[in-house]
Amino acid sequence: MAVLVALGSTVKDLHLSGPAVAIGALGGAALLAATVLLLLAVRPDLGGPGWPSWSRLNREELNDCLAMGYRAEHLRYMAALARRKFLLLRAAVDCLLGGVGLLAAAAVVTWTL
Repeated sequence: MAVLVALGSTVKDLHLSGPAVAIGALGGAALLAATVLLLLAVRPDLGGPGWPSWSRLNREELNDCLAMGYRAEHLRYMAALARRKFLLLRAAVDCLLGGVGLLAAAAVVTWTL
């Protein structure tokens, strides 16, 4: 986010060409999208079976749950959660790389025009 603020505060003083501003804006938007995707990926999901539900159980129910071990339902939920997180991380890295590439392209367009 600090990078986006720095970009926004310096761009207005540089008198850039229209294409450079457009490409730079797309790069900034890609960096912002990457930030949002990373926040969604690391945001905890406190639903589903397993330890998030243990606080709502009484002592006997919790002991029964722990004695049964991991159930297929819980493992399936954890696998789906991990898959979702890794897909979000992958998309965030793609956006980050695209944003850096667009900002580099904006710099090249600025120096060549």
